[in-house]
Amino acid sequence: MVGGGDGSDVVADIRTDRPEGEEEANAHLIASAPEMLEALKILALPAFLAKHEQDVVDKAIAHAEGREV
Repeated sequence: MVGGGDGSDVVADIRTDRPEGEEEANAHLIASAPEMLEALKILALPAFLAKHEQDVVDKAIAHAEGREV
């Protein structure tokens, strides 16, 4: 299980008692997180996003960086 180490919520559970394939999918998701964050930051730069889309991207970036939204 992956958490903040400071008593914060668990952010990933890759124990092997999960349904078949789920632990591998979670591991791939965790491994790809840095690339997804970088892609979101690039996506946030252009001004072509609608207000709602920009808000969703900004919220995801803040969450990934551990900032309040």
